[in-house]
Amino acid sequence: MKIMILGHSGFIGSHLLEEKIISNCEKILPSRKVSSVYNKDGDLLVPYEKAFEYADKIKPEVIVNLIGVLKEKKEGEYERAHVKTAENIAKYSQYNKAKVIHISALGPEDCSDSLYFSTKRKAEKVLNQKNSDLIIIRPGIVLGEGQKILSDIKKISSFSPFIFCPDSKTAVINVKRLTSIIAKAVVGEIKPGTYQAYDEISDFKSFFEKSLDIIKVKRKVISLPISFFLPMAELGEIIDFFPINKEQYKMMICGSLPLEKYPKL
Repeated sequence: MKIMILGHSGFIGSHLLEEKIISNCEKILPSRKVSSVYNKDGDLLVPYEKAFEYADKIKPEVIVNLIGVLKEKKEGEYERAHVKTAENIAKYSQYNKAKVIHISALGPEDCSDSLYFSTKRKAEKVLNQKNSDLIIIRPGIVLGEGQKILSDIKKISSFSPFIFCPDSKTAVINVKRLTSIIAKAVVGEIKPGTYQAYDEISDFKSFFEKSLDIIKVKRKVISLPISFFLPMAELGEIIDFFPINKEQYKMMICGSLPLEKYPKL
């Protein structure tokens, strides 16, 4: 089976490539700043901007889209990463009949204040309009080795004896279980539709404590009202390396919790 994986070098993508089902597939891996070349595993790396030109020639039967931006570095990055990518996938799959597995985000249907959530939902809509063989997976916060939040917590713990977290709940899924779900979708064990993927609903205090266990750091975790983080978000607009900015604050308010209308994987 030929598959194209967009976002293969990211956190989820690096774990997905370790799945046995995926490793046995013929893979096209769009990458930035590379020429067309086969890597040591026999996978074809192609320039990201020419991904769909290569797809037109090689005809992958499945496209897996893992691309997601949590924190914009340049204005318009959410739109380009989420919506433009979906438009390119929709255009290709409409004429080439490829199955699309799109990794979205767990959370509200409408959260117009958040660019992250609004562009994620817009991307889903674009794909739903053009592709009948479409699987949308909305995962909760993905936890595992390589998750950015772990490096953020480690950074904060290097100068603070406390880790502050919002006094709210979120859905959490282990990265290995998520990649197992994606692999099953690739081989047809999951029917087209929109699904939610999470292991548990957790308060952020427990989530942060588990994160500290993973990085083997001992710190006291203190829950505070979400409003407490607004001044921190304002500071994050000025200090680039700060772990939270206004958009992350809006995402926090929207929340990453499941909706009753969609089945759970």
